[in-house]
Amino acid sequence: MVVAAPIDAITVEANRRLWGSVTVALASLLAGLGLAFLVVRRLILQPLGSLTKAAHVLKSGASDISLSSHWFIGELADLQRSFLEMARVIAERERRLRIRNAELTDLSLQDPLTEVANRRALDEYVTSIMNFPKEFGEHISVIFLDIDHFKAYNDTHGHQAGDAVLRSVAYTMKHLPLREADLVARYGGEEFVIVLPGTPVTGAMAVAERALAAIRKLAIPHLASPKGIVTASLGVASGRPAAGTHPHELIAKADAALYRAKANGRDQIQVDDSSGVEAEAQERMVSGSGGGR
Repeated sequence: MVVAAPIDAITVEANRRLWGSVTVALASLLAGLGLAFLVVRRLILQPLGSLTKAAHVLKSGASDISLSSHWFIGELADLQRSFLEMARVIAERERRLRIRNAELTDLSLQDPLTEVANRRALDEYVTSIMNFPKEFGEHISVIFLDIDHFKAYNDTHGHQAGDAVLRSVAYTMKHLPLREADLVARYGGEEFVIVLPGTPVTGAMAVAERALAAIRKLAIPHLASPKGIVTASLGVASGRPAAGTHPHELIAKADAALYRAKANGRDQIQVDDSSGVEAEAQERMVSGSGGGR
């Protein structure tokens, strides 16, 4: 028995089945490629992108690094752990460096023996007052203090005892009734400076009186002094801060007043002539009779 069919019908059916198979194959291939891309994107590209962003964050100086752990599997998980450990180590190192730098800054501005501000801190502070007068008030006053017969004290009592005197005087001045803005600094040797921003000469005179009385009250024996105890001479100067004014100008005036106090017999206070203090107040200062700020 012979069955005959048109060749065109057979060809059309074969082509239809062939293209159906090709379409299914292409769809499966595209679906596979899409799935593979999603897998690669989720398991490789996204983790690597996350690591790249975290690296940029770390490079910028930030230490708060977070990575979603469910993105990382296999060797990428090992890479993630290594990266987070590296970030932790860097963050800890940065923290220690910040602490150390802060300590070094403090040390660079502090006199190691007396633990008050040093000469550098004094210069920087007075310069800032002069350059920004509106922030510190209309006046600035400086008290220059020198321990009387200090070389003779060292020669008689020894240098270790002399260091103890310096620490005692510094501690006494630091614990006067001062404001937060006031600065006590060691100028050098046995010389100290108190900076009083926003304080006119009358207020500075009152602080100087208290400092003179407090040092006398220490009653530290001084066998080489006519007074028999450690005393100090003080010079006071006051002026109006102005931008561009060199900080040493006011300090130099207080220093000149200090040496006048020494020339007049020590253990007293003298005020710079240009500071505007009246003559009777100046006489009162020589005796250190007390007063209010």
